[in-house]
Amino acid sequence: SCGDYLMTRSRLILAVALLAVVTIWLAQDYFRYLVSSPKVEARDERPPVTKLESIAIYPSATRVNLLIKNSRLDGVEISTNPNGVNLNKSQRQEFERSISKIVTVKPAGKDYPGEGMDACFIPHHFFRYFDSAGKKIGEIKICFCCSGGASDASLANGLPIYYDVAAIEQLVKKMRLPTQVGC
Repeated sequence: SCGDYLMTRSRLILAVALLAVVTIWLAQDYFRYLVSSPKVEARDERPPVTKLESIAIYPSATRVNLLIKNSRLDGVEISTNPNGVNLNKSQRQEFERSISKIVTVKPAGKDYPGEGMDACFIPHHFFRYFDSAGKKIGEIKICFCCSGGASDASLANGLPIYYDVAAIEQLVKKMRLPTQVGC
């Protein structure tokens, strides 16, 4: 009938109009993108600059003690020197000169791979720092097997730390203590 035809036609016109409105609404952002000029970020092509800076290593410590752990036996640590060896002032200075924070300035717009640590890091040399009351306030762990080191992240305010393991190994040898423990 004529009424049904008009009703169907009205619905069809309404559906097409609604589809047109929705299409225009969705396409607005795309058209704005097409007519706008693309933003190009300036890239600095200079390589990153890395430098080593000295750090104050637990400055409130009054004593530094080197403990060497050989292994574990039934959950008990076995040590070459159970009481550790206290470093004298010059040994402490030599040790601390071997540790620096790594400061890297990375130019804008460039990505660089992050730093990593050897997977075999199993330290046996522990430089423990104590305050005047005898309370341990910090520790630096060294592994001469993989030439790695570790300490509390707050030591260099979250920056990576460089350990001159060869220099530290020479210091330990001068102290007449073993270096290749558990390697």
